Amino acid sequence: MKAKTKLATYTLLLFTIVYIISWVVSNPALLGLSFEASYKLSPESRVPRWFSVPEGYVRKDLTVQISYYAPMPPFTYDLIAELLGPPPNYRVLDRTTGMHRWHPDSERRGYQSSPGYVIGSVHGIEEVIEHKSMEPIFTISDDPKLIDEMTRSK
Repeated sequence: MKAKTKLATYTLLLFTIVYIISWVVSNPALLGLSFEASYKLSPESRVPRWFSVPEGYVRKDLTVQISYYAPMPPFTYDLIAELLGPPPNYRVLDRTTGMHRWHPDSERRGYQSSPGYVIGSVHGIEEVIEHKSMEPIFTISDDPKLIDEMTRSK
């Protein structure tokens, strides 16, 4: 009887450890990423070049959600981007990570000024992310002046 009790105890302990590890891994904040903010792509904006529109979908079926984090080791990214679609459920179709930094225009004018610009870099592809106002919406800017300044700021 003692052997069965020991086996049951160890089995329960193993399942508890696996459950805790799974829970922690699925929650970036517990692993050293501190959540800052999350934004959805404006319906009027194009999809960032980090993603391609999957076969069978059109732009109006999709949105992108980006989340900024304050990273802590061992993470090497502070931006998570998810391609979501179609409505109404918006399941995750693709997910990627990258880095973000302030655009020189926002640094010059002040971080709280609107519109605010952030440079998002995913797999070496940089995009100018525009936050037009204090709302959870962003657009991808194709303004040649902002893109040129982004390119010179590398």
